[in-house]
Amino acid sequence: MKLDYLNIFERAWKMTWRHKILWLFGFLSLFGSCSSNSSYNPGSSGDTGGGSAGRFAEQAQEFLAHYWPLVLIIGLFLLLVSIALLVVGYIARGGLIHMAAQFDSGAAPKAGEGFRRGMHYWLRLLGIDFVLFAPLVVLILVLVGIGVLVAVLASPGLLAGLGGGSDTAASAAGGVAAGICCIFALVGLFIVILIPVVIFLGVLQVLAHRACVLDDERVLDAVRKGYRLIRTRFGDVALVWLIRLVIGIVIGIATLLAALILFGLPIALIFVNAFLGIALMIPGIVVMALVTAVIEAFSSAAWTIAYRDLTASAPAEQPAPTPAPAT
Repeated sequence: MKLDYLNIFERAWKMTWRHKILWLFGFLSLFGSCSSNSSYNPGSSGDTGGGSAGRFAEQAQEFLAHYWPLVLIIGLFLLLVSIALLVVGYIARGGLIHMAAQFDSGAAPKAGEGFRRGMHYWLRLLGIDFVLFAPLVVLILVLVGIGVLVAVLASPGLLAGLGGGSDTAASAAGGVAAGICCIFALVGLFIVILIPVVIFLGVLQVLAHRACVLDDERVLDAVRKGYRLIRTRFGDVALVWLIRLVIGIVIGIATLLAALILFGLPIALIFVNAFLGIALMIPGIVVMALVTAVIEAFSSAAWTIAYRDLTASAPAEQPAPTPAPAT
């Protein structure tokens, strides 16, 4: 039985707009995948070059020598905060899947029920992601290692030129060109290989997450069920993914335009009045966070509805026939 693809996304949008509690879970689910970093750029004191860089390094070493316990405590605190955000993100993902399924069934679950279900399944969801993406990380490292090795072997002139050998400048330049060409070829090959793998694993991830939360499957059983669904209903799953991709592109363009409108003037004002520019950026940050939460809730709801429709219309597995008793 074919799916009503447009109906899936229509139901997902109506659900997301009607039940705004999903926005909270959509926002919290982003915590498991977001990271923050900050940098400090000291102002110029009129002395540039190696002298200022050397003094900065000496000051940093002196600071670490005197305050390394404080640095260690701050590092441990940030690590604990990162772990806590990761757990919160997975709890929210599980709760978002459960609540979307309940709303689609006509029930009216409360936020507490969503958090309880998310807490019950968050470790399994983390295990699913580890099973799926840990091999991908190993594959990327292997491919990068092979690429570096091939690039080095393909550019002996470059190595000779850097090592001060007797090769001529032309030979060294030829080695550089060969190495660069080899690196570009390998990058292209990596992209060709990795893009289909990442897409497949991403789809398998969302299906396995829903098999875990909605069908109470263990980690490996959820991955197997997701893979079996892709294999048996490949056309339907591919079309759901493609429609979601098109919608995502449209939403991404609209979001980018909105970000330019919201942050264009504040960023320009930072160069005139930093305090005013930063103050005007706060409403834009709030709006963009809200938009991102709604998009995440809508996307998760669409995949949850699609999974329910796919499994509801999937043929049941036939049990193995029992052998007839011997006469």
